Parts: sequence; C-alpha cells; structure tokens
Amino acid sequence: MGRRGASAVSVDWPDWARAATDPARTFARPEALDDLLVIDCSQASFAGLVASSFLAELGAEVIRVEPPGGDPARHFTPFGLTRAETGLGYLVEGRNKFHVTLNLEEARGREMLTRLAVRADVLIETFL
Repeated sequence: MGRRGASAVSVDWPDWARAATDPARTFARPEALDDLLVIDCSQASFAGLVASSFLAELGAEVIRVEPPGGDPARHFTPFGLTRAETGLGYLVEGRNKFHVTLNLEEARGREMLTRLAVRADVLIETFL
C-alpha cells in the first residue's frame, strides 16, 4: 500500500527538458538579485555554467560570453540526447541568461568584453 495522499508521478525526461527550456518562460524567476550583473566567460566547464545559473535563478542578469562556434560544453550530454545539436545539460544550465558571441582573439571582441566587465558586479571564468 502506498502512503496516504501520495500519488505516483512519471516524468518523461525529453518532455521535462522541453518545458524547462521553453523560451516563453526564460525570465519567469524570483528577483532577489535583480540589481546584479554577472558576466559568465567560463568555457568547457559546468562549474561556471551552474554557478551563473544559480545567480540567474535568483534574478541576476547573466550575460554568457561564448567564442565563435560556441562553448564546447554545449556538446556535453547524458545519453547522447540533444536539442538543436545542444546537450540537455547545457540547455538546462543556460536558461535565464543572455548569450553573446565574442571573438576574444580580435581587438574588437576584447574591447567589448572589457566594456561589459567594467559594468559587471561578478565575472565568472575558468582557466583552461
């Protein structure tokens, strides 16, 4: 016998992932950190993605900076499941963020990152 009041719930992972990454829900979150600007320059690292995701979920404005061709972390995925050639883990941790591409090998890209960083309260990076 089951617990009183408990019901069995089955969740289909791809359906949940689609709902969790629905662009219409991008900014549906609490706004405890709504005055915080975070620049996330982490690459090939879920540590940076998760850290900035936590801040975004609490209302921080997070700008995710990626190189041309995208962050290699976009291709990390359990079970080979992707959506638009992007791993589900990246999609989940990429929600509630703005994503921009900057080529930091060019002066213009470095200048734009510097202008963003000057305004930022938090800068997240990983050393590779």
